[in-house]
Amino acid sequence: WRESKVGVLVARSMAALHDTWQFPSDHVPIGLTVTWRGEQFVRVYSWNILNKAYMVYILKDEQGLNGSAITVENRPSPDPAACGMTVREYREVQMLEELLGTAGAPIIMCLQEVSNDVYRYLRGWRLRAQYALLTGDTPGRNGENHCITLYDATALAPLAPPSVYAYSKKPCNSITDVVFTSLGDTAPESRQLRLLSTHVPFGSGRSELCSYVVNTRHHTAAAQQAFVAIGDMNSDSAQMRAALAQALQRGQPYLQRLEQAAPPYCTHINASGRFAHCDYDNALLGATHAAGGVCFDWLSPAQLLPDNPCFAQTVQQLGHNQAQ
Repeated sequence: WRESKVGVLVARSMAALHDTWQFPSDHVPIGLTVTWRGEQFVRVYSWNILNKAYMVYILKDEQGLNGSAITVENRPSPDPAACGMTVREYREVQMLEELLGTAGAPIIMCLQEVSNDVYRYLRGWRLRAQYALLTGDTPGRNGENHCITLYDATALAPLAPPSVYAYSKKPCNSITDVVFTSLGDTAPESRQLRLLSTHVPFGSGRSELCSYVVNTRHHTAAAQQAFVAIGDMNSDSAQMRAALAQALQRGQPYLQRLEQAAPPYCTHINASGRFAHCDYDNALLGATHAAGGVCFDWLSPAQLLPDNPCFAQTVQQLGHNQAQ
């Protein structure tokens, strides 16, 4: 199956998975490490946790997931600690605990499709008290659909409140643009990470994102800056590369290098009627000229959730990303 017009096969048509799919979302989490001259600087994760407001599409079986854990667990959790969330949502929160609890560099977690119940829970989170929360909400957003960013406030700090850019054709979707610096940075010059967290609308949204990336320089930008734009792009790798190439032809980026990249496994089952496994969750990566020695490395499933057999099984079901 080929959705892209640039001739790169990046998705596979598969049989419907139904009750064999035991993961709580139709997306799986992704993550990468930003390394600076051999030192791990930060880990950036992203996960679309599937807002229960969109359960109607799962029940219509457009993705072959009716009867899966997504629908079976779409009921109120009896656990008082769940604070009104469904069984599925509470599982996701517990998985967030696992993701944020792995040892290593400080973590920034970008979440898409966060329901009000999950949002309220995370705002009052006490189990991971060191994590602060930023939102990418816009005036036109759907009140049941938050995009949020959690970051380790004991190790990282935003240099200014985030800039929020709303997509022109769907203002309830947005880009959260924030620059982080390390609180314990001992480098001769301050190192920065500019992070764009986003849930891109279908269609022209990818071109709008790429144009924003190429043409917008953050007002707090320093000489040494790594760049990550990550989230549910609603576009596969081939489509994102084509959109980025067009934006680069029309603009002059301040970044020395800028490229599209995707994890080594598929991340989502597209609602195409063909149950295609694709890499809609991907990233744009770059760095300024002065930021020498910046490397980006995708994390494997075993590095993201080393003690979660359900995640490992789900990634195996989705298969290897053919775009890599």
